[in-house]
Formats: sequence, C-alpha cells, structure tokens
Amino acid sequence: MRRNRVRKILAVFLVAVLLAVAVLPLAGCGNDEDVSDNSGSTKVIEELPPTPDEPKTGHPKLDSRLNPLVDAEKRGEAESFAQSRLIDLVDGTVRVEIKFVSGQLEAAVRAAADLGTVEVVADKMELVLALIPITSLYALAEEESVRFIRVPIKGKTMTDG
Repeated sequence: MRRNRVRKILAVFLVAVLLAVAVLPLAGCGNDEDVSDNSGSTKVIEELPPTPDEPKTGHPKLDSRLNPLVDAEKRGEAESFAQSRLIDLVDGTVRVEIKFVSGQLEAAVRAAADLGTVEVVADKMELVLALIPITSLYALAEEESVRFIRVPIKGKTMTDG
C-alpha cells in the first residue's frame, strides 16, 4: 500500500513538472514584449497579422462564416468561398438559422420574409430557417428581433424528426 502511495505522489509530481516545463516558456510572452533567446539577445514579439479568412469588419450578430461570406460576395467570390466552407448557397441566397429574441417570433419571421424565403419556424427553439440573399444579411442582423444568425449545423436540421 505504501508503494502505491509513493507511486501516486511521484506521478503527481511528474505531471506538475511536465506542466511547469511546458508553461514556463510561455509565461509573460504577450504581444510586443521583450523575450530573450538562448543567445542572450532580446527580440520583440510583434502581433501577428490577421489570417485572410478572419473578418476585419462585420456584424456581431453574424457567425464566423457569414461575415467573410459577405466580404467574398463583394469581391465576386461567394460561390467558391461558400463551397470551401460547406455553406449552402441557392441562387445567390444562403441558408441560415436565425435565432430570434424570446417573444419576437412574428417580427423575426416578418423580417426574414421581407428579405428572403422562410422555410421552417421552430418557436420553441426560437429559430427560423430561411434563405436570405447574401447582400441582405447585414440588414437582417440589424433587426431588433434577431439575436444571432448562423449557418445551419450539418448533420442535424430542424426538419429532422
């Protein structure tokens, strides 16, 4: 029994040492901080530039794939962007799930219908499934009844039993 206890203590100690070794080099390495390398000289770490897919602007109510889709549409590259990100496009419209503010079903459905085609309404889930023109996503996101707009999750749709 004593051996098992010693083994457990050694295992905990080993894990702590491994974590310390992994974390210590990262400690204090934020943006624009001085960091010494093995040669004793000091380097300045600069902030990395944004990735090409990272939206520089966008609407906070649109998910991480819809903001760049709007940008791609402006460049005339929406089809290829959508295809590479597994986003359903139908004749210049995008299939989206609209999460609406509780109690705002009618206003959210009206806003979606004014801009596109409402396919499914799930009141209890507070979701509307709709086809919206890419160019109208920002206008829909501005609606007070809309909480968030996202690309539907693949593999499970609101129409599945």
